[in-house]
Amino acid sequence: MSLASVISSAHLRHPSSFTARWRTITLVLCALALTACTPSASRGAAQSPIEVTEAYIPQPPNGAAVAGGYLTIVNSAGEADSLIGAASPRAGRVELHEMRMDGAMMMMRRVDAIAVPARGETRLAPGGYHLMIFDMQTSFVVGDRVPVTFTFARAGAVQVEMEVRPLGAGHGGGPERGN
Repeated sequence: MSLASVISSAHLRHPSSFTARWRTITLVLCALALTACTPSASRGAAQSPIEVTEAYIPQPPNGAAVAGGYLTIVNSAGEADSLIGAASPRAGRVELHEMRMDGAMMMMRRVDAIAVPARGETRLAPGGYHLMIFDMQTSFVVGDRVPVTFTFARAGAVQVEMEVRPLGAGHGGGPERGN
């Protein structure tokens, strides 16, 4: 006897129990399929390969509408990434900038991206790459924690709170210095 004839004869003898069994089997199979497609709770949420450390903003002078921002970006991934943007609810806009010598003159310019090497780090520090924070909504005071969302080409958004430090206190609270 074929499977099709067994199913047909079972359906004809007990139509309601047959339908209920197939509905149950279908629901169980759908639940198993959905479970296989979703991440397991035991695996936890996926961790970003990008970590932002030592993020700080030197306290700008009273009344200033612009501030700088410095940080270290650590990439644990096997592929390079790029910082391609930043934003904060406490500022009108945040831009990526670079200081560079042009002959005997130090020049600052906006950049579209800052490379972060695979299994490496990039430091945004005075005299090199840094953030420019424009149109601050309120004054930044020492001790404030300013929320900033960094956008990376591969890793996506990484949210960080940047600490406002006294002018002259650099990475790790020590004096500021260039790369």
